[in-house]
Amino acid sequence: MAVVNISGDARGTVASVSNGLAQTPRVCRKHFTVGATDSATSTYYVGRVPSRGRPLMSSRIAWDDLASSGSPTLDIGLFAVNSNVTDDVDALNDGLDAATVSTVGGVPVIKDPNANSSKMFWEYVSGVTSDPGGDLDIKISLLDADVNVGGDLNIEIYYTID
Repeated sequence: MAVVNISGDARGTVASVSNGLAQTPRVCRKHFTVGATDSATSTYYVGRVPSRGRPLMSSRIAWDDLASSGSPTLDIGLFAVNSNVTDDVDALNDGLDAATVSTVGGVPVIKDPNANSSKMFWEYVSGVTSDPGGDLDIKISLLDADVNVGGDLNIEIYYTID
C-alpha cells in the first residue's frame, strides 16, 4: 500500500451567495481521486482558511465506498501554518466510515453541527484558547486501515470571515 499526500482539484468557485448573511460566504471546494492502494495515514489537502473564519453548517463531505474489507475512517482536521497551532487531525470531524458510501448529498463537515454552530475555525483546534491569527490548513486524513477499492472524495466548506 502507498501513503499519499495530495491536493485535490478545485471544482468551481462561489463568488457570492445571496442568502441574507451580512458577510459573503466563501467556499473551499475540492475533489480527490482516492487510489485503491492508498494506505492509512494518507492525507488529502483541502485548502487554507483564515483562523477567524466561521464554517457554515451547510459544508458537506461525500465519498464512494472506498474499501471492501477493513475499517478505514476519514478525519477532517486543522493544521498549523507557521507553527501558529498544534496540528489537530480531527478538529472538525472524525471517524467517518470510508468503507460505506456516504449518504446522498454527503454528511456535515462539522461534527455535531447543532452544538458547534457559529464557532470560528480556531475554536475547533484542541487546546487553543484564543485566536492564534493567520491561517489554518484543512486536511482529510485516512486512518485506521488501508482502502482497497478507491473512488471519489468530495468536500465543500463554506465559511464567512468576521
